[in-house]
Amino acid sequence: MVSLVQLRGRLVVLNVYAGNCPPCREEMPDLEAAYQQYRDRVVLIGVDIGSFTGLGMREEGKQPFGDEESYEERKAA
Repeated sequence: MVSLVQLRGRLVVLNVYAGNCPPCREEMPDLEAAYQQYRDRVVLIGVDIGSFTGLGMREEGKQPFGDEESYEERKAA
């Protein structure tokens, strides 16, 4: 277990994700690469919030933010 007191003064990246979320899984290699590059300067903490449904498809995780259709737009089509 990690205590925030132990991390005082350090740069912390907190990633909250769902393990079965395709967009969340899609970003994992980028987070790992960033951690490998900056591991001497940053603490990366991942929190898996558990199983959720309706979080998107893997293809959606590959799209840049802002370019994807909203859930409501897809549902209406």
